[in-house]
Amino acid sequence: MNGTGRLVFPAVDMLEQMYTRYTVQRATRRGTMAMFYGMINIAAVNALVIYSNNTRKDQSEKKIKRKYFLLRIAHDLVTQFVTQ
Repeated sequence: MNGTGRLVFPAVDMLEQMYTRYTVQRATRRGTMAMFYGMINIAAVNALVIYSNNTRKDQSEKKIKRKYFLLRIAHDLVTQFVTQ
């Protein structure tokens, strides 16, 4: 991205910063899996933004870090299949 892109699309730059620090992506040779991991990363960032916005109004919980939010999502998604 050139220098002017950062001024026009600051949200894209912030998205890249957020999902490169704690990513769910794994090394793969399959392009479809790489695309899937990218979509999971973007969906997780979007979910964190929505969650943070909704809990900010309540203020009952402290601000959650992305790492712990991803672990919480993974745990909640897996729990229902493990208990069956």
